[in-house]
Amino acid sequence: MPTAVVLAATSFALDFGFIPQALAETSDLSLTAQSVQNSQTKAPTLAFNISPQPLESGLVAFSKQADINIIGVTAILRDHRVAVLKGDFTKAEALDRLLEGTGLSYEMINDTAVSIFVKPQVPETLDEEPFLQEIFITATGRATDLQKTPIAVSAFDQVRLDFAGATDLRALSYMVPGLEMTNTAPQAATLVQLRGVGSTNITEIADGPVSIHVDGIYSPRSQAAVALLYDVDRIEVLRGPQGTLRGRNSPSGSINVYNQQPLLDVLEGNISLGYGNYDRREYHGALNLPVSDTLSVRFAGASLRHDAYTELVDNYLGLGSGYPTNSTELSAFDQAVDYGQDGPEMADKHSWRVSALWQPTEEFRAVTSLERYRDQGTGLAQLAPDLVAKGIRAVVSDSPSFLDLTNTALRTELDYKTDNYSLRYLYGQSQMRRQQIVDADNGRSSSFEQQRTHSSDFTFSSHELQLMNDDTERLRWLLGAFFSREKNEIVFAVDQQNAGGGRFANGATSWINDFDGAAVSFAIQPDRQVESMGLFSQVTYDLDELSSLTVGARYTKDSKSDRDGRAINCRVTSALGSYVGADSIGPGAPSPEDIYADTATQQAINAGTFHDNGTSEGIGDQPCWIRQVNDLNISWENVSGLIRYDYRPSDDLMYFASLSNGFKSGHIQDAGNHVAPETVTNFELGFKAQYLDDSLRLNGALFHADYRDLQFSNEDRLDINFDGIADTGGSTVVRNASAATIQGLELELDWVMTDVDQLQLTAAFTHAHFDQFEIPDTLFGDLFNPYVSDQSLSPEDPVVLSGNSPPRVPDWKLTLSYSHNFIFDRGVLTPRVVLKASDSYFLDIYNRDKLAPGIFDSLPNGGESLGVQQSYKLFDLSLAYQPNSKNWTVAAYIHNLADKNIKVDSGNVLTSAGLIATYMEPRTFQIKFNYSFSGS
Repeated sequence: MPTAVVLAATSFALDFGFIPQALAETSDLSLTAQSVQNSQTKAPTLAFNISPQPLESGLVAFSKQADINIIGVTAILRDHRVAVLKGDFTKAEALDRLLEGTGLSYEMINDTAVSIFVKPQVPETLDEEPFLQEIFITATGRATDLQKTPIAVSAFDQVRLDFAGATDLRALSYMVPGLEMTNTAPQAATLVQLRGVGSTNITEIADGPVSIHVDGIYSPRSQAAVALLYDVDRIEVLRGPQGTLRGRNSPSGSINVYNQQPLLDVLEGNISLGYGNYDRREYHGALNLPVSDTLSVRFAGASLRHDAYTELVDNYLGLGSGYPTNSTELSAFDQAVDYGQDGPEMADKHSWRVSALWQPTEEFRAVTSLERYRDQGTGLAQLAPDLVAKGIRAVVSDSPSFLDLTNTALRTELDYKTDNYSLRYLYGQSQMRRQQIVDADNGRSSSFEQQRTHSSDFTFSSHELQLMNDDTERLRWLLGAFFSREKNEIVFAVDQQNAGGGRFANGATSWINDFDGAAVSFAIQPDRQVESMGLFSQVTYDLDELSSLTVGARYTKDSKSDRDGRAINCRVTSALGSYVGADSIGPGAPSPEDIYADTATQQAINAGTFHDNGTSEGIGDQPCWIRQVNDLNISWENVSGLIRYDYRPSDDLMYFASLSNGFKSGHIQDAGNHVAPETVTNFELGFKAQYLDDSLRLNGALFHADYRDLQFSNEDRLDINFDGIADTGGSTVVRNASAATIQGLELELDWVMTDVDQLQLTAAFTHAHFDQFEIPDTLFGDLFNPYVSDQSLSPEDPVVLSGNSPPRVPDWKLTLSYSHNFIFDRGVLTPRVVLKASDSYFLDIYNRDKLAPGIFDSLPNGGESLGVQQSYKLFDLSLAYQPNSKNWTVAAYIHNLADKNIKVDSGNVLTSAGLIATYMEPRTFQIKFNYSFSGS
């Protein structure tokens, strides 16, 4: 059996997505000329059956079916995919189809071998128009050209990710229209937002409106799915409701990460090393090892470390108005404790992945991977905006910043193909464990509050089955079924002590109880489960050669349950993390004998139902009592659908219109509280076009989305002593906005202006507002939004949010990138400049903007933009060099060149300069070296 020999050598211009036409012709790359030569010689036809796959493995399949050896030199095989090739063709005709649009050529050698080549030499004159490469995606469940896929979708391969200096999914926030990603301190989670709607609830059973799939497997928790990007084949971001083609339903969109799969008969590898400021050290690498003609194994790994972006300071003395001026004004909790720790925003992430491909026949293939990820960073901090404006990126800490998160994932895909049908089975299994400490007060409130995740254990498994007919049929259909189950166990605690007691267990009290000394509130959820079942189908019918009609439907049933969940208050437990006192409990969950239940609470437990307002009345020697019983089990069902029409008047132009529904299940909370499911009806018009001899690609989408029961969470502070002021402490509560409307225009442009110049533009114009939304503002009452009723007096009464904007939704946002290739005798030097610009946006659902006079002495005329990020511009720079006929590149990157302070989320402490906030990373720079090799 012949083998394919693939060697790596190409130019930098080829690697980064555009090929000068004159270079292609002078290097014998024109497939048209080769095709004419082949047509002059009659050759016998052979039966070919090659499924959609990377070009590299597709050529291996060709060599076997044509019984011919393949030799050649190219490093861009991995940058391309082949569509289905099925039927009787000559070898030349088959190669023409496989290599179409790649910029590669071939030469027959005595009918026993095929040489595939590209000449890296550059001619003296480049007077012909360049062109863009085709991009193949699987957004519709089949391998299709991006420009012929009637969905608003953005696609990126590892080459483009490296070109942008991207190390995790957050980098896509400026590469995909309408996409926002924000890290949070609690639970080390990432909030993913698309088209104005995203995750605001980060509890252990929350669903995101943007689903994330890795290698086709649904990933319900974002902590590990978005962590490190390495050895990626491609990323596809689909905008709008998704659910009739895959996995879990998603009302806003879907992010699909496809890692590189093992390749048969190819020995190859790569390694990348990086170093930058903040002692940044980064590496990722991969090695593909063919074991036999039918088995191959691939190893990949990555690591990222850097020092803290935020400094720890002893106190806030003398930092300006509103801060203490001398040490006598400091309480014990206004000062830091030296734990010998790193500051916030320190990164220490590691991951490795082992995958295997077994393909015993042309009809059957199995791919499985095992991946492990670990994060031992220090999380984030919410910074005071007046200090950040002075260049002081610092906080006080009286709790050790600590995070230890591990995620292990097993993913398996089985594919069986016949002449007319394809059957695919996807199995996923993952386990995530987390321990974490977050300093919740940061020395600002003259009290101590520490949030501790003593233990969190999450397990997940999913099964998905897809059956589809052949891609060449006029009527193409797909049937699918999905089932997943996840179980969560968590012990979460809030240690708290009011000022007045110093750093001791006795003295001051806590909002948690009325007993003397520090206290702790536990949320103990030993068995929280989520089950999801879906049946989906989609059918596309070609009405004629120019137009198609697509219809899809999905049935979903989701269930969520909380068994034996308890909220528990404890007395005299700890101060600053060290447990003291004869009646103190240990650092974990209290023992059953240490927990008291009053009569009403015990009745609820016996009945297996939920209960609120448990008290310590009648308590004996137990240090703890049950405040809430959370037992609850709710299911939701939904039928959603899709209808879409697309029209292709030419090969370079397509229009499409669609009407679709999306669904996100409801949510359960403590004490039996729950919220309704979230639904959306989305109408969309789009176009995809290529102009100027395929050198300019322009895609656009205009959408209008009507949401019902849109889910949003906010921190709910409680008025414990009923004085009309919210006390420290509380929890995150999810509520429904009855109605919301979001509409927008999205544009993506990719233009190869000349043989050496490329321009890329991503833009989103969005208008979003709540049509009807009324909830309490337990932090500030009616300070920013009016009460629903004139008789309202308490922060627990609702305020009017109707007309407000969802958080992090600017009216416009764009990214403009320009690169130029300087071509030398020995290589190509490519500088690139990126402009990232955004209109202003609010940081929370309350749209906290203007502040009335008299609230702060330093603001006699009131304040503005307290919870707003003003419009901004960011610049990134990069410089890359790749020599001719070499397998290495070196690149330098500067992100946030001007060191701008950009807010991405807000906290619950109001200062005269605004709400404390989470900020984007400061200016960072690094240099990276990449090396790749391949052989037989």
